[in-house]
Amino acid sequence: MHLGIDFGTCYSSAALMLDGTFQAVKEPLKHGYSFPSSAFLTKQGNIVVGQAAENQYRLAPGRYRREFKRDLGRTVPYVLGEQDFLPEQLILELVRTIKTEAEQMASDSLTTAIITIPATYQTYKRQLMEQVAAQAGFETVTLLEEPVAAATYYANKQGGLTEGDILLVYDLGGGTFDAALIQKQGNSFQVLAQPVGDEQCGGIDFDRQIYADLNSRCSDTLQDLLKPTNQDVAAVRTKLIVGDWCQGFKHQLSAVPEYEDLLPVGMSETYALTRQQFESMIEPFVTRTLDLCTQLVQSANLSWEEISRVLMVGGSCRIPYVKESIEKAFGCAVERVTDPELAVSYGAAAYHDTSQEDVVTGYLNEGIEEAKANHYSPAILKFNHALELNPDYYPAKYNRGLALLKMGKLDQALDDFNQVINLSPSYAEAYANRGNVLFKLAMLEEALESYNQALEINSKLSYVLKNKRKVQDRLKEKQNKTKAQYYAVSSAEESSEKKLNRQNLKRLMWQFENERVYLSPDIPEEKLDNAINIYKSELKRIYKIGKTSVKVLLLYDDTFWGGAREGLLLLEDCACFSNYNDDPPICLRYSEIHRVECSDEKIFINGARVDLTMADDKKLLAQMIAKVLRNTACC
Repeated sequence: MHLGIDFGTCYSSAALMLDGTFQAVKEPLKHGYSFPSSAFLTKQGNIVVGQAAENQYRLAPGRYRREFKRDLGRTVPYVLGEQDFLPEQLILELVRTIKTEAEQMASDSLTTAIITIPATYQTYKRQLMEQVAAQAGFETVTLLEEPVAAATYYANKQGGLTEGDILLVYDLGGGTFDAALIQKQGNSFQVLAQPVGDEQCGGIDFDRQIYADLNSRCSDTLQDLLKPTNQDVAAVRTKLIVGDWCQGFKHQLSAVPEYEDLLPVGMSETYALTRQQFESMIEPFVTRTLDLCTQLVQSANLSWEEISRVLMVGGSCRIPYVKESIEKAFGCAVERVTDPELAVSYGAAAYHDTSQEDVVTGYLNEGIEEAKANHYSPAILKFNHALELNPDYYPAKYNRGLALLKMGKLDQALDDFNQVINLSPSYAEAYANRGNVLFKLAMLEEALESYNQALEINSKLSYVLKNKRKVQDRLKEKQNKTKAQYYAVSSAEESSEKKLNRQNLKRLMWQFENERVYLSPDIPEEKLDNAINIYKSELKRIYKIGKTSVKVLLLYDDTFWGGAREGLLLLEDCACFSNYNDDPPICLRYSEIHRVECSDEKIFINGARVDLTMADDKKLLAQMIAKVLRNTACC
């Protein structure tokens, strides 16, 4: 028996399968089936979570924190009272509490857990969740994507799925949105394309729209308390109380076309809103989710006619406007799972895990088949799944390297082949394909050495002998270059070490100075701080110094709401970039940049993608940034 846990932004839940039926774990104070995802530090220095935290936050709001799922992975701790806590430390206390309640219900010790995570979580967040589960006392932990868990519950509870049916799971929860394409294959489900999502889109964002509208219409006295800059105890307490009230107010608008209520502070003011007004407030968020679904279907090379149905999951799917918008946009069958708030934890409880070795091998074989069909992105997704279960499984790393090589992502492919060689030093094909990558990067001496190492292990690799001769011919040509050509190469190599010139950058980029592109010295401090915090570890690797010593010349903000946590930074002598899908942030010195390419909406630096999804003129911006990088890096 295992415990299924759904850790959510606003609420978390857990369930067991007892005697063949779903049994949700009860929260001990209110006896409901949801644990508030919140924490409170008591005067005695103890952390309490869930409803116990909610019951005490009004007493001392400075010792209270909620919604820490959104911050998982941040390195700057929260301050509760006078103590520092990282998000994963608060998550640990919540998971421990849920485990204790589940064990009382089961009258047994629980050492195995299936914990659900957003489908967009990358390796470092997955590892943090695994560490939390181990520290909570679970000996065996499986991480399961939330859409897969929801589909498992749907098939178990509601049925109606046949072999080959394709579901688009639309998971709109309290704090995050996920969408995944899942196909029923036998007794399990296969993810058909890289899932998409937005970790800043959910029910709390809808609450904040009501909050902002209320703030614009309430009395001056209440407005003063609600000011973000007002941080005294009474003001912070008022903000939390009003925020909770906005959530309840939102729920009422799902039942009635218009609602009015007394505000929870002062009890002398009222606030009214129609459902139509509320729908206008949340329309940009819902549109964002629909756009992501469209991108998902396109990335899988499917049409909407091939989608069997859209399965709505998550508490925010109870809002009528959400279902109406999906039906209008896609014209296909839309169905809401029963118990949308508990469906994911129920699915985790019902999920039957096969042996990990079989799963890893299965993912590898599926990835190889996808690669044979030239479906490299789905292949990489399969290899990633195998490596999440076994990070040292070098066959998956090797085949992922091959797929990345085919896609032209040379630096990532090189990293994979290097790791394979470290794990399996006698793997001749890894040396051979490392040589192929180095050859494409014009690193001829290094390519020749790698080919020689492959042939020392296996002298019968004919394609390696052929490529080795090509490298030797290129090296000979290089040695026979004229003196003038030599000077031309030398000049180019010297210029690769030049720093980015602010005047030249201003001359090329002035036309893009709007709400997305900022040039020094007019970069907003808050955006710059957010961006620098994302690249902190990479910048330390490059400079070995702190933020105050780096010169940022351009910031491009690719976030939906202007937080600058994704996008591009151009510094005096390096470029940094990060995308919304949780890929690790990257910083490269200009001397490390060998190749710059651009498409209509993206730039590729050494094969790594830089999204420009929020720019007005994506194509022109991509061309100009690529020109700046090429001029600076001489590639």
